[in-house]
Amino acid sequence: MGNLQATDRVAANLVEMMRDASVPPSVRLAAARELLDRTGLVGKQELDLAVHVSKWDDLLNDLVLVVDKEEEDDNFDANVR
Repeated sequence: MGNLQATDRVAANLVEMMRDASVPPSVRLAAARELLDRTGLVGKQELDLAVHVSKWDDLLNDLVLVVDKEEEDDNFDANVR
């Protein structure tokens, strides 16, 4: 029996246990949790995040604006690097 077939059979057995009224409720609940855990469907999860917020001055320091003004008119040629 291949791994996939064995996995399918285990899952089917868990479902049978969950539906069988003669199985104690605590065992049926454990079967349901096991099935959900194996499929990756879990309840509440916690996630820790770290967020760094830069000051406006820090962001501006990362920008360089080069402006070339042509003498004969009021047009500017600007490049952002």
